Amino acid sequence: MGKLGKNLLESLFKLQKKVLRIMTCSGYYAESDLLFRKLNILKLTQIYTTSVAVLMFKYIKGMLPPIFNETLVTHNSHKLEVSLCQTELYKKTIEYQGPTIWNRYENVNHQCSLQAFKKQMKRYLSDH
Repeated sequence: MGKLGKNLLESLFKLQKKVLRIMTCSGYYAESDLLFRKLNILKLTQIYTTSVAVLMFKYIKGMLPPIFNETLVTHNSHKLEVSLCQTELYKKTIEYQGPTIWNRYENVNHQCSLQAFKKQMKRYLSDH
């Protein structure tokens, strides 16, 4: 998930689940996936995925400052070109993560408003 270290991400996710259990007065062994669905809350990784997908949506729709035209890759129809990746560090950059995440969710409608796209992404990630 971006440049966030794996240990830090795991710690934050455990903290997110702990807060969820406190909010619902659930026990330690309560199934967290059910609690996320019940409260309609996205997990940290899903929040990251949604944020990157929204950034790519804005990029494709020309809603970002021009500097991003030099940073992000060109696109053909609904697929974005993913640059060849030679290092693990590069895999954590937006130049790699953006097109990779965008292409993964091609079944989400891209021909809509920004608000509708955000809702669709949240619904899709909550269901899967």
